[in-house]
Amino acid sequence: MKQEVKDAMIASIKNVEAIDDFLKEWWSVADLHETISKVSCTIINLTKRHQISDAELEDIDELMQQHMMIIGLLKNFERKEGEV
Repeated sequence: MKQEVKDAMIASIKNVEAIDDFLKEWWSVADLHETISKVSCTIINLTKRHQISDAELEDIDELMQQHMMIIGLLKNFERKEGEV
């Protein structure tokens, strides 16, 4: 096997390990969903009280869409109950 292929495989394994560490040590997909749900409620309340501008709302919407995309990607790496 060529060294370039080995290096690419090692880099890929390190990326997967980093994602696994994130899900073990920081937040689970469920935690990320809970956070975005709470923030969504706060944003809705601020919007109802006219305490957030349309431009700010657009920025927050973009951030939340990115957050949801990351959750979708991380779901593939989350271990199911009972998996090692």
